[in-house]
Amino acid sequence: MAIHFIGSEQSAMEKGILAPSSSLPPPVILTQDELKKIAAYKAVEYVESGMVLGLGTGSTAKHAVARIGELLHQGKLKNIVGIPTSKMTHEQAVSVGIPLSDLDSHPVLDLAIDGADEVDPYLNLVKGRGGSLLREKMVEGACKKFVVIVDETKMVKHLGGSGLAMPVEIIPFCWKFTAQRLQNLFEDAGCVAKLRTFGEKVEPFVTDNGNYIVDLYFKKDIGDLKVASDSILRLAGVVEHGMFLDMATTVIIAGELGVTVKNKYGFIGYNSMRQLTSILVGSCKSAMELWRKKETVVLRTVLRQRWREYHAFHSTDIKPDKLMGVINSSSKTHFNVNKNDITKVLLRNNEFTLLRQRQYSRECTVRPWSHSQFMRNYCANTRTPSLVRSISSQAPKEPRKKANETKKDISTVEDPFDSPTYNIPEKPLSFTEGSSYSLLIIAGLGVTAASAYAVSKEFIFEPKEYKIFGKALKRVQDDVEDELKKIAAYKAVEYVESGMVLGLGTGSTAKHAVARIGELLHQGKLKNIVGIPTSKMTHEQAVSVGIPLSDLDSHPVLDLAIDGADEVDPYLNLVKGRGGSLLREKMVEGACKKFVVIVDETKMVKHLGGSGLAMPVEIIPFCWKFTAQRLQNLFEDAGCVAKLRTFGEKVEPFVTDNGNYIVDLYFKKDIGDLKVASDSILRLAGVVEHGMFLDMATTVIIAGELGVT
Repeated sequence: MAIHFIGSEQSAMEKGILAPSSSLPPPVILTQDELKKIAAYKAVEYVESGMVLGLGTGSTAKHAVARIGELLHQGKLKNIVGIPTSKMTHEQAVSVGIPLSDLDSHPVLDLAIDGADEVDPYLNLVKGRGGSLLREKMVEGACKKFVVIVDETKMVKHLGGSGLAMPVEIIPFCWKFTAQRLQNLFEDAGCVAKLRTFGEKVEPFVTDNGNYIVDLYFKKDIGDLKVASDSILRLAGVVEHGMFLDMATTVIIAGELGVTVKNKYGFIGYNSMRQLTSILVGSCKSAMELWRKKETVVLRTVLRQRWREYHAFHSTDIKPDKLMGVINSSSKTHFNVNKNDITKVLLRNNEFTLLRQRQYSRECTVRPWSHSQFMRNYCANTRTPSLVRSISSQAPKEPRKKANETKKDISTVEDPFDSPTYNIPEKPLSFTEGSSYSLLIIAGLGVTAASAYAVSKEFIFEPKEYKIFGKALKRVQDDVEDELKKIAAYKAVEYVESGMVLGLGTGSTAKHAVARIGELLHQGKLKNIVGIPTSKMTHEQAVSVGIPLSDLDSHPVLDLAIDGADEVDPYLNLVKGRGGSLLREKMVEGACKKFVVIVDETKMVKHLGGSGLAMPVEIIPFCWKFTAQRLQNLFEDAGCVAKLRTFGEKVEPFVTDNGNYIVDLYFKKDIGDLKVASDSILRLAGVVEHGMFLDMATTVIIAGELGVT
């Protein structure tokens, strides 16, 4: 597209576009690519020697990369390090002599320069139509300053307003299913989702990360961009989207009348206003207008949490650390009350009266929401696990176990050293040294077995024999645990009926359910069953036992899924994926009408992460150390340690069925609000999915010593 450009001879010569002449030149027609070059050269003026630079991808960014290489060759720039956002940019940077590194070595960058496909009035962007949106977001999100270069045709009133594609990177597994869910998500905006293809054979376009891209086309405004962003990221199967919200610090626009520079600090964008309002609410009355106009969704959430705080105390003696409330007035002004200011708390019907005193006395009334009003909003919004924990914390505590009461021991096995049968002690490896060995063994195993064992193996004086015995008991305990899993799995299969479409889980527990379903099919007790496996391993097992298989593209809604779990909290939230199949498990089990979880009692925890074992997060291999460090920093207050999962003697990274890595997170403390933690993880560019399955399980079957619960 040709655009008329009218400018001075001097400015045009500076850009290397016009040749000098003795008279004023006539109007010059500049192509769109030449306008991009003007903007790119202007952006490179921000580059200084010694900087670490993010090098963008696309038809606009290539001019900036070429210009940086030219200045390095001329000696006008020195000690520059570039971080490319794609393989194509990597090749170009090498060709022009820019030294390169990566995010693992340089987790903080000074500046990034890149183009954009759309820019709204608040400097929010759509990027990624060139296919590198994920790596671009990782690199440009790590920069102190992000300069965007565009021509004026890229300016829109709202993102998606150009009628062109908004890209979303997804995993290839059941891509039709994911594309349909994306389209349904924005049905009100007239969304159409299309797989990006190329070539005469119309093959799927594959990103540098081995994923597909689905392009979304909108007929209407999609509304709140932050809500839209989170909604997309919460879909299992989505890797990243092309909305770059609140990231650009400067936008350089080349147009008919010259170059325009817009800076982020020149106005408060929508997302910046959201952050500002979050800080001011409760302490600044002037922020109320912002709340009423733009933040109604957040306001409902805050009020819901405040109702929880009121609900959590009933005694007039309790003085909460910070009581956030709503003054009983038409304006509903928010305020904070410190516990030191509260001299008395009175409960009258459904109101709390607080008497505050600092320099003067003042009385104000706080009215919490009614229960019915709370439930309406509770059902209309996503359930907050911390909210449920606070409300349920009022339930009476279980009676304490008596000191002399012991669990019933139902495990009986053969002595590994051919002695008569005995009962396994609950903690066989906790024996004390010396002669107390004999006393405890006599009490736990029986006088005859212990005496025979001590004589024949010199157990008391030979600690190495005790190690052998411990290993034998460990094998026995593993067998008992496996039997408990089998009991729970058989119970779960009772939910299966003929004609169902089933999600088939992965792991040491789910394998028993798959085997049982195959057995019932072979016996003719089940008919017309269709299975959707969650991993290649489950696929192979299901084929071996004769279960007919399909996929989510053909069956987007399942009747039932059966799978195990690594942790289950009191509210049936789960940690899954220590077997490595968390992403496909979440896709399949999230599409089920009913999800039955089978575990043994050792998997029950007070809070997720409380077992001390790993909470897995699937990430892309690109700069995995950078992503792992960001995950660890995210939960620094919980004492988080992030470790890459490895296998084999060579300690190679474990690779999922989707070609990604897994970072295991270990926590020393409770991570707090699970919903907030979930969204925080998913917002990190480079994260594909995490192992928290929140509000998904409908039934949990627990096999323990006393039977099945």
